[in-house]
Amino acid sequence: MKVPIAEVMAGGTKSEFYAELRKTLNLCVRATNRAVTEYAKLDRRLWESTGKPAKMPKDTPIYKLINGMFPPLCSHIAASLSRAAGKKYRDERYRLFANRVSLPICRSCPYPLLPSQGKQHLNVSQDNDGNVLIRLKLIGTDYYTLRLRGGSNYARQIRTIKDAIEIGDSKIWINRKSGVATIGLACKMEAKPIVGTGVLRVATDRDNFIVATKAKSDIPFTITGDQVHKWAAEARRKQERLRQDSKSGQRRKLRKVKQDASEKYDQRIKSFIRESVAHLVKHAKRRRVAGIAYDDTIRSYFRNFQWHELATHLENKCEEIGLTFEHTAKEILPALDWEPHVYFAAAVIDGKATGKVKIGYTSRTKSKRRRELEGMGGQELIMLATDRLPQAKLRAREKELHAKFSKVKMNNGVGREWFELEPIVEWLREIDCLGNSGNRSQVMQILDI
Repeated sequence: MKVPIAEVMAGGTKSEFYAELRKTLNLCVRATNRAVTEYAKLDRRLWESTGKPAKMPKDTPIYKLINGMFPPLCSHIAASLSRAAGKKYRDERYRLFANRVSLPICRSCPYPLLPSQGKQHLNVSQDNDGNVLIRLKLIGTDYYTLRLRGGSNYARQIRTIKDAIEIGDSKIWINRKSGVATIGLACKMEAKPIVGTGVLRVATDRDNFIVATKAKSDIPFTITGDQVHKWAAEARRKQERLRQDSKSGQRRKLRKVKQDASEKYDQRIKSFIRESVAHLVKHAKRRRVAGIAYDDTIRSYFRNFQWHELATHLENKCEEIGLTFEHTAKEILPALDWEPHVYFAAAVIDGKATGKVKIGYTSRTKSKRRRELEGMGGQELIMLATDRLPQAKLRAREKELHAKFSKVKMNNGVGREWFELEPIVEWLREIDCLGNSGNRSQVMQILDI
């Protein structure tokens, strides 16, 4: 929360406080610029010694050097400024070595306030009138007690600061436009419970990594994961080339290279899992669902993948934010003739499949439903599979399937329930329910099963 300073309550006058604050900020600017220069020197030596881009130098020697050059800075402040300088240098690193930009210069720098290192840097409290008071210490000064600006313009910020369960690492600076000292407080808030309804169904797929759908919704949330195929192909090729080079006398030398290549691929997969779970959880929060139902029955998209780690990480994240988690399995129960069900029906003309599949539901008998659907352009409907469900869940299941196969939906005037045949058949094969409606011999006449 960014809130201007309204009044200096104790520790000195307002002019004295601003004078000391400017001295402190000027010292921070000098220290940060010096840290950027030292990063460049160290990086140049590492680059020239290896002849190729080396890893970014660590902060440890830099902040110790800055702490020695500027004795008024304590080690915690020097480390904080050093990390900020490292980020500034890292953003321009490669363009700097390509002679496209000059060394970045810091013209203004906030002063870090680190409550994690003790209350000597920052203490937040309230007075009897409900005003927020900040007690802090600048470089080489005694403690100042400051009152934050309130009123209607900053009511939300003040309320957030009061409701915060913890104040993290913060900073203070002088606003260039207004010339007023401003403090930025990092407020840790108590997690609000998610009030939602329904379940987000997260399932693996044969054409995508993850497809998530909410009940009674036609809009799927898809994570393709195409980059994982690229990483896997790259890792296989790398290992194969290294095995070819592992001739006599070189095996021990290349062992570390093979290990590093394998570790790189593993780290990529773990990072991809974390990113995917974060996307799913954020989508679940946006859709305001009460929980996630996860199904990883279909694993053909990635044959060798850390599926268990994905499920575990997703379960932990759901527990962390208050969502329920259920690890389900894809189960399609064949329906008898008189039971309500969702059906997959292929359109056939003169004994040949037309490349269309109708996904619908009915609470009536299959024979009666079939008679109603026949006669549309002389086509016959052959049931590829049925899924027995309670009558109250038929519509939601149909919507879920329509969302799942939305990319292969046929929008050429044949109706909203028609889809391309091949992707549907392959999916039914994956979950082993093709021909479960008791007419397997009939299905074999139009499909190779």
